[in-house]
Amino acid sequence: MAKFKEKVSLIVAGVGLTAIAFVAIPPIINKVARKVYRAQSDTSDIDFENLGPEIVRKEHAAQDEE
Repeated sequence: MAKFKEKVSLIVAGVGLTAIAFVAIPPIINKVARKVYRAQSDTSDIDFENLGPEIVRKEHAAQDEE
């Protein structure tokens, strides 16, 4: 009877750990991923004042390709 209780307790523990993994782990991963993404997408070194369309004449573009 003791072995049966051990097996049942192991199965219950496994089911509990699986449920916790499916419920608790994904939100944690999302929070960490957002923080990493925001840290890597820093735009402080980009000068947005001088951005504009780049106009290239077709003649110059054809010469650059050759």
